[in-house]
Amino acid sequence: MLAPHNAGLEQNGALEASLWDEWLWGSDPSEPYSPDVLMNRNQLLGLLVCRFKGRHAGPVKPAARDRTTRMELTGKEPGDMTWRELKDTLANAQREWPLFLEKLDGNPRARENLLGVKELVDGCAARFGALSECLDTTGKDQLDDTVDTEPGPDNARQLTRSAMRRMAGTLLVLYRHLHWLAVMRAVPRETDVELEITKHHHEASMSDFYLWHMHYQLPLAARLNYRHDFPGMYNHVTQPVYFHNPGYERSKRAGLEQLAEAPAIHVLPSLCQLHPEVPVLFEDEVIPADRWAWLVAAGRVYLCAPGRRVFYDRRAQRMLAVYLAETGKIK
Repeated sequence: MLAPHNAGLEQNGALEASLWDEWLWGSDPSEPYSPDVLMNRNQLLGLLVCRFKGRHAGPVKPAARDRTTRMELTGKEPGDMTWRELKDTLANAQREWPLFLEKLDGNPRARENLLGVKELVDGCAARFGALSECLDTTGKDQLDDTVDTEPGPDNARQLTRSAMRRMAGTLLVLYRHLHWLAVMRAVPRETDVELEITKHHHEASMSDFYLWHMHYQLPLAARLNYRHDFPGMYNHVTQPVYFHNPGYERSKRAGLEQLAEAPAIHVLPSLCQLHPEVPVLFEDEVIPADRWAWLVAAGRVYLCAPGRRVFYDRRAQRMLAVYLAETGKIK
C-alpha cells in the first residue's frame, strides 16, 4: 500500500529514501496496471518520487554542467518547460541515448557530459512531478498538449494516466542507465580468456543476435512504454521496433573471423551457446541483485554480478572472463 507514503508527502513533504530503491529495483516495471488507478506499483512509485523532487526543486537556474547539444532540445531549463516541451525533450533523449553511449568511450569530456545529462534528467523528473499536480484552467499554459490532458476538478485540465505512465517509465529506465554508468567497473586489462567460438556456435546463435540487437537498437524505454500503451497486445519486441521505425531492416552480424574484436552485442549470442547458465535480461525487466546475468540495454551490454555489481567492456569475452574467474570455472 502506497497510501501512507502519499499522505506523508502531502502532509509534510517527506518521502522515505527506501522508495527510490524500490522504484528502480524492487518492483516490476512490466506489471499490468490496476484498473482502479490505471497505474501499476512501479509507476506509482515513480510518480511519488517525481512529485517529491518537484516539491523540493529549487528556483530555476542556468545549467551548471555540459549536457551536450544532442540532449538539449528547447534551450530551456526543465523548470521552465511546458508539458509538450518536457515530453519532447525526453523523447529526444530516448532516441539519442544509444548513439550517446556509443560515443561515450572515446569522449574526452565523458564525465562532464554525464553529470550534465544527470542534471537534465533530475530537472525533468522534478518538472514532471510538478506538472502531475498541476490543474490548468486554460489548457494553453503549462499543460499545452490536449492529447495528454483530460478534464479535472473545477473545469481545469490535468494529465492523463497514460501520459504519466509513459513519463514514469521513461524516467525509470533513464535513471537505471545513469546508475549503471555510475557504478560500472571496467574489466582489468590483464583479464582475458581464450574461447573456441566455432562456426557451429556462430550459426546456432544467429536468431538470438537478431532478437537481442533489436533491444540494443531500440530507443530507451521503448518496449516498456509500448507494453503499457497497448496493454494485452504485446507479444514480441518487433512490435515496438516497427512502431518506432516502420522501415527497420535488421543489421548484419560480424563474421566469425571478426568476433575477436567485434562489439559485445555481436559476440554475446555465441558466448551464451558456451555458457547458457548466465541468462540475458533487458533494461525494463526485474534485475536480481544476487545472480549473474547479461544485461542488454539500449546501446550497451553489461555483465551484472551478485551484490549489484556491474562490469563493462567493449569486448564481451573479457566480461565473460570475470564471470569465469569469480565462479572458479577457470583459474
